[in-house]
Amino acid sequence: SCLIGLVVGIMPGAGGNIATFIAYSEAKRFSKNADEYGTGIYDGVIAPEACNNAVVGGAQIPLLTLGIPGSAPAAVLLGALIVHGLQPGFKLFSEHGNIVFTYMIGLFVSNILILFWGSVLVKGFVRVLQVPQKFVAAAIFCLAVVGSYAIRSATIDVISMMVAGIVGYFLLRLGFGVAPVALG
Repeated sequence: SCLIGLVVGIMPGAGGNIATFIAYSEAKRFSKNADEYGTGIYDGVIAPEACNNAVVGGAQIPLLTLGIPGSAPAAVLLGALIVHGLQPGFKLFSEHGNIVFTYMIGLFVSNILILFWGSVLVKGFVRVLQVPQKFVAAAIFCLAVVGSYAIRSATIDVISMMVAGIVGYFLLRLGFGVAPVALG
């Protein structure tokens, strides 16, 4: 599962959310106990999380070498590079290697820090799972409404979000997979 997650994660282009859905469905497809997926078994958690961490580095490959962002955060980084006068591409490595390799070392160090702090704080994170689902659902709904309204301060955005949610609910009830619908 970890290997599937890593392989899907380093393929740039789809972004983190879609890549994790694809990693989950592929891990489930290749698993001997696919019927246990969705119950919290380790394989069902490891593949998407490994992919979630691998997608950051995978999206940087086409960004730094070709100037094509592989995710939304990579597009922001592209803008930051251009603002500072750095043109992504093959010359970036030869002319500004100190910046590029410092950035790569930073990614490596951040992954080690994530491992350390994740191990230290995991017990606190597990306590979040004890919050009743109705409160979590209400909080997600409120944040979705506020977030969709805050983008342009338009009620039509909230209505579109609710219509998309209703359509998504019925697609799930009809057996459509989340990853193909999100990718589409």
